[in-house]
Amino acid sequence: MFDPKTIFVMSGEGGTGGGFFDPMIIMIIAIFAFLFFGIMRPQSKQRKEREAMISALKEGDDVQTIGGVYGSITKIKQKTVYLRISDKVEIEILKSAIAGKQQGTGE
Repeated sequence: MFDPKTIFVMSGEGGTGGGFFDPMIIMIIAIFAFLFFGIMRPQSKQRKEREAMISALKEGDDVQTIGGVYGSITKIKQKTVYLRISDKVEIEILKSAIAGKQQGTGE
């Protein structure tokens, strides 16, 4: 009726896997490792660098906003800063809207 080899094949046991280090598990672990080290970790590092830059802002720093506005910081509050963008023109913006410090104006 049934051949013992057929039952052995149907049970899923054999020389092609079923152990803890199944190739599929290794592939899943490799994908998660790639996602962590390739995407999530660099993103976390960039976020920490940005937070450090924002916390190190001081009056007189020349900055650029995410909207492309250049200005000089005149006053710093807890969550906002005042930028002088022209003579007698100051705007208040969120600290999170600052894209970065400017090394020089280039003029």
